Amino acid sequence: MLDKVKLLNGTEVPWEEFSKWSYVKQRANLVRPNLPPPEVMSDLIKAGRRRAGLYENPAPQNTKGKLSQGGFVCPYGQFTSRAIAVEAAKKLGLKNAQRKISALCKTDPQNYYFINGVRKLSSVNIGQAIQTPYGRFSSVRACAEALGVTTDRVYKRVKAYPNKYFYI
Repeated sequence: MLDKVKLLNGTEVPWEEFSKWSYVKQRANLVRPNLPPPEVMSDLIKAGRRRAGLYENPAPQNTKGKLSQGGFVCPYGQFTSRAIAVEAAKKLGLKNAQRKISALCKTDPQNYYFINGVRKLSSVNIGQAIQTPYGRFSSVRACAEALGVTTDRVYKRVKAYPNKYFYI
C-alpha cells in the first residue's frame, strides 16, 4: 500500500496527512499549473500595463477645464466621472455621498448632471431634455415621437453616438 505521496516541490508527505487535505490543496500540490515562472509572469504583466498606458499619464482626478470625453458636474466641481465626484464629496465630509448624489441627480438636474452625453441610461432620462442632429427635444419620449421610433431606439442612439445624441 502507498505510505508516502511525493509533491511537486519534491517533499514527501505521509498518506494519512495527504488524505485529510481538501481536493484543492491536493491538486495544487500535485499538478503543475500551466503558467510561466513568476519572474516571466511579472514581466508580461508590466508589459501589458505599459501597452494599456497605465504607467504614463494617469487620468486626472479633477479637471477644472473642459472635458472632451464627457464628465459629471456638481456643486463640488467638474469631474471625469460621477464616481470621482462621489469620492471628492466624501473627502469634503458628505455622509452617504453616493446615495445622496444619485438622488440629487434625479431631483436637482440643474446642479447635478452629466456633460457631453456620457451618462448611464435610466428611467429618469424619459423626462430629461435631449439634443439630437434633428434638434432639441424636451424629453426622450417627445424625441421618439418626433422621429417615429421607440424610446429604446433613442436610448441606443444616445449610447452609440454620444457626440450627436446627448442629454442636456
